[in-house]
Amino acid sequence: MARVHILLATYNGEKYLCEQIDSILNQTYRDWALYISDDGSRDDTLTIIERYISENPDRIFRLEAGERLGGATKNFSFLFSACPQAEFYMFCDQDDVWLETKIEHMVDVMEEKPAAEPALVYCDLAVVDQDLRHVADSFFSYQGLDKHKKDKKTILYKNYIPGCVMMYNDALRRIVTNIPREAVVHDWWLALVATHFGRVEFTNQRGNLYRQHDANGVGAEQAVGTGTEVKRVFRGAVSHPFSRVKTIVDRMDHNLCEAVIQSRAFYRRYGRRMEGRDEKYTKRFFTMRDNRGRLGHAIFFARNYRGIGLGPVRYTASILALLRKK
Repeated sequence: MARVHILLATYNGEKYLCEQIDSILNQTYRDWALYISDDGSRDDTLTIIERYISENPDRIFRLEAGERLGGATKNFSFLFSACPQAEFYMFCDQDDVWLETKIEHMVDVMEEKPAAEPALVYCDLAVVDQDLRHVADSFFSYQGLDKHKKDKKTILYKNYIPGCVMMYNDALRRIVTNIPREAVVHDWWLALVATHFGRVEFTNQRGNLYRQHDANGVGAEQAVGTGTEVKRVFRGAVSHPFSRVKTIVDRMDHNLCEAVIQSRAFYRRYGRRMEGRDEKYTKRFFTMRDNRGRLGHAIFFARNYRGIGLGPVRYTASILALLRKK
């Protein structure tokens, strides 16, 4: 039976943490270990963790960085590097609930892949409110995302795989080695590497109840039509529409900047391993925010990133951000 190591990053998670850990303890698949890293919680999170460790000393362990890491991405990145070796690994958010067959099903899918080939499998998840009341059957459908989209162009600009539904094998971990500081999010970096150098597969079975609440780090935003999106964006901004437009353009420019910095770091590490066409495209992508050739950058973006779930307002704002002088 393949060993699975689960990586749980916590911070002030006392409200929902017990439900999440209990859902892991109730999994039908039994060959797993849970590794927890807490990033300086000020509530009762550590007390909860220590209680579960004392009750499950052979299954649940705490890994300590020795310093404040400062955010979920850095905490998960620490766990990625620090946890012991296993055949498969899974990220775990502190506020979800895992359905009891999640690990079993994902192991079944993963074991169909050659162990020597880097692989990442991901599942769907049901969206619920803070009290676990049903919101939507599918996280991907709710957000209007293509759950089967796994192309190299899209992943440079936008992540499509939440870390909380990933399972990856040790071959992928060895290629990644560590998650660099330039990574926007830990799960995006893994998806980026897996899409370029491994095998990525979606399984339609739901694995999580994805809890929506006021303290969500990211959250799920329901997809809407163009008219509704425009109304949502400009709600309350009738008297200052240009200020609202600037705010949106600034936000999309920030997102572009993060993606460009990450893609440049990706190229520095893996450029020599890329096929010629992928190498050329990646280099073109990370020059996209250069001041020279702004019109060409905007045309490049318009041709390659329409219809990836941005919506017309954010898509247009991204083009305006590229046309604007830096």
